[in-house]
This record gives sequence, C-alpha cells and structure tokens, in this order.
Amino acid sequence: IMPGVKKAPIKSRIILTPEHAKRLLFALQDNMAKYEAQYGKINLNGKQGGTATPFAN
Repeated sequence: IMPGVKKAPIKSRIILTPEHAKRLLFALQDNMAKYEAQYGKINLNGKQGGTATPFAN
C-alpha cells in the first residue's frame, strides 16, 4: 500500500490446498537460494530498495 496511489482491484485469486501451498513455499525457497547463490544475498533490513512503481490499469 502506497500513499497517494489508489487501491488496485482484485482481478484473480489463487486458492491452494495446504499441501500445494507448502509445495509452492518450497519451490520459492529453492529459487531464492539459487538466485542468491548467483547474485548475492537479498537483505531485508526494513528499507525498501529500488523504486516502487504503481500498477497501471
């Protein structure tokens, strides 16, 4: 949520069983580990890096 930017409408939802949600979690963790091994660790220190761009309709 960004100040001054209107709320984006929901276009679709992802509904998963707990088992599939866990498989998605593991897939994302694996891909993040591979990314960080190649490009370096992504720091989550509370400060957002880069520039946020609002969604366009």
